Amino acid sequence: MTEIGADLSAFPSEKHFVSWLGLAPRHAVSGGKTLAGKKRGPGMGATRIANVLRMAATSLSRSSSALEATLRRKTRHEGMKVAIFATARKLTILVYRMLMWGQDYVDEGQEGYEERQRKRTLSYIKRTAKELGYVVLPMTATPGAIPTSPG
Repeated sequence: MTEIGADLSAFPSEKHFVSWLGLAPRHAVSGGKTLAGKKRGPGMGATRIANVLRMAATSLSRSSSALEATLRRKTRHEGMKVAIFATARKLTILVYRMLMWGQDYVDEGQEGYEERQRKRTLSYIKRTAKELGYVVLPMTATPGAIPTSPG
């Protein structure tokens, strides 16, 4: 609050705020090749805020919240450094929404997040199987039983 104040009208959207803090992912590509870009940095105040948000993201690894589950999932897929960066970006968006519109953060918990991920994964698998001409059926409770197709 001391670095930016409560008025975020200088930032028209949360994406501008994230970019100002230097927490937007950088994808420098030209002609299909990744460019070795120059090191870019935010302003002095933005650096301090970004560091605090990265520390907060790091400390989430010891909580039992949806944000911790997000951090854990991202770590498994991308590595800890990328996961902390992505979680700090997510925290930045939450801070922006709280300060700009007074939106409360309601934590759905680890179980809620993981259930939502399971549903999303199952939906993806069903959609992909349908595109390939298959049907996904739930397994029966009897061990060793092979489900038959409904047609």
